[in-house]
Amino acid sequence: MSLTRAATTVRPGRCTASWPPRAIPELVATGPNAMWSWDITKMRGPSKGIWYHAYVVIDIYSRYVLGWRIEAVEDGDLAA
Repeated sequence: MSLTRAATTVRPGRCTASWPPRAIPELVATGPNAMWSWDITKMRGPSKGIWYHAYVVIDIYSRYVLGWRIEAVEDGDLAA
């Protein structure tokens, strides 16, 4: 084997730790009003650079929108 070929061969890598697959939590709502979810969606405004934020609270069981509001700014106090 030539020196250039020996220099470009792949060397065995380090042993890498194999981790068990992470369990995805499953959320199950047993009835209406038992579990809620929320979302903040950014929506384009009437002109360039203007954005609005839609805050939505949804019941997981019935998928009913419990409340919503549209604001010009995204703020943690508005989401709470």
